[in-house]
Amino acid sequence: MRILFVAVLFLSLISACGRFANEDQKQDQEKRVVVIAKQYNEIIWALGAEQDIVAVDVSSTYPPEIKDLPTIGYHRALSAEAVLAARPTMIIHDNNIGPEHVVRQLEDLKIPMKVFETSATDIPTTKALMVEMGQYFNKQEQARELCDQLDKDMETALASVRTDVPRPKILVIHFGQASNIYLVITGNSTAAKIIDWAGGDMAVTGDRGYEAIVSGSRSCIRSGYHFPYRFRLRPVGHTGKDYGITGCGRNHRRQKWPYLPG
Repeated sequence: MRILFVAVLFLSLISACGRFANEDQKQDQEKRVVVIAKQYNEIIWALGAEQDIVAVDVSSTYPPEIKDLPTIGYHRALSAEAVLAARPTMIIHDNNIGPEHVVRQLEDLKIPMKVFETSATDIPTTKALMVEMGQYFNKQEQARELCDQLDKDMETALASVRTDVPRPKILVIHFGQASNIYLVITGNSTAAKIIDWAGGDMAVTGDRGYEAIVSGSRSCIRSGYHFPYRFRLRPVGHTGKDYGITGCGRNHRRQKWPYLPG
């Protein structure tokens, strides 16, 4: 079983690393935009404004075709060399990039940078961000359509939540690549809003959006579900000693979400 786990882990890491070998298919393009924010990229593709994007961060995985672009690395562990290799004429980011000395290097090089003013923290501000980005990319009509579709989708989703069953407690675990540690996502997070809309409750509370994993966070969900973020070192279905002590590990009640906002 351990050999199988190591093999699956190795293959998953090789698959992730494969994105770094993606070739630049837009070598001759004069306008070269690097976007370092997964939520920005998802909206850009939904707007149909991706034609000038030449590279993205490795956390940007949706829509699937975005993974065909070269990646400049993890947004919190960037290197100036990787970013400059994309030859950007514009860098778009959400002020959640690092480390600080790399950001200073990029600023010193006077590469134009864009951060959208709207910080999306709920449905109204998400729609406001779509509108702002639609104006920036000259996709105003598409932005309005996206906002309307979001309202319809939310109405449908909320109407489908069952109220005749107990609300499960959910533990969401994120692998923090910048520090190489596992983090528990708390009730003060975007993920908590999604869980609430789906009819569940977060198993861990806290003032910050995440906490380092401790034994208490494992035992608090003995009858709950565990939703790992995409970026983690445990393949779905693994029930080793680290998660096997919980109810979700013993009963295989584990799911993987393809994408969660950060």
